[in-house]
Amino acid sequence: MEVIGVKVEKPIGIGENLAEALIRALEDSGIEIRDGDIIAVTSKVVSYSQGRLVRLSDVKPSAKAVEMALKYDLTPEIAELVIREADEIVGGVKRYILTIRNGVVLGNAGVDKSNAPYGMVVLPPANPEAVAHTLRHEIYEKVGVKTGVLIVDSRIEPLRRGTVGVALAVAGFEPLSDERGKPDIYGKPLLVTRRALADMLASAAELYFGERDELTPFVLIRGAPIRRTDRWIHSSVMFIPREECIFFGSMKHEDDAEDNG
Repeated sequence: MEVIGVKVEKPIGIGENLAEALIRALEDSGIEIRDGDIIAVTSKVVSYSQGRLVRLSDVKPSAKAVEMALKYDLTPEIAELVIREADEIVGGVKRYILTIRNGVVLGNAGVDKSNAPYGMVVLPPANPEAVAHTLRHEIYEKVGVKTGVLIVDSRIEPLRRGTVGVALAVAGFEPLSDERGKPDIYGKPLLVTRRALADMLASAAELYFGERDELTPFVLIRGAPIRRTDRWIHSSVMFIPREECIFFGSMKHEDDAEDNG
C-alpha cells in the first residue's frame, strides 16, 4: 500500500472548490490519480471550502457557556460554539469539553483555533457524508476515474497521548470489514471482530496531514485492501450503539451498580 501526501502551494481558500484544488495539487506534484485510489481530505479544508469560520468577537455567549467556560478553563465564546456544534456534551477536562457530534466522540465538538486566522475559529464541516460523495462524483467528472474519498478528522483515544485519525465520512469503498465467523489461526471462529478500515486509513493519512504548517490537505492512498462500491455509504454504518460500546457501556454499568448499591 502506498500513502502519498499531496501538498498545495497555499492554503485552501474560503469557498474554494475542493475537486479543483485537489486536481491542481496533483498536477503540480506530478501525481497521476488512478482508478481505485482513495483520496483522503482533512476536515479542516472541507470547513474552509464551506466557509465554516467564525469571528469570536461576533459570538454572544449564553449563561450556560459562561458556566462551562469557568468549569473547563475555556473562553466563553469557544464554549458557546461547542454547545452549538455538539449533539451531546459528555464531560471534560481543562481546556477540552468531551462531546459527541454526528456519532463521533470529539474534543470541543471539532471547534478549532489552529490554522484559523487570528481572532477566528474553524467549525467542523457540515454534512461530511454529502461532501465525500460529491467530491467523488466531481473527480470522476473531471478526470474520468473512480476513486474512494475519505473525510478525516483527528481525535484522541482513551488513556493514550496524542491524536489519531477518524473517518467522518466515506464514499466509494466499504468502511468496515466484518470478520465475525471467520477462523483465527487455530480455526476458532471470531465472535465480535469488525475491522474499522476507514479509521485505519484515516490514521495513515494523518501521518501526512500534520497539525501545523505542512500544507498537505490531501493524501492519496493506493493499493489499500478495501472493497470498492458505488453505493451511498451512510456514516451511521460506522457508529456503534452506546450500550455495545466498551467505554460508554462500561460507564453505564458502573453508574447502574452505584445506583443499586
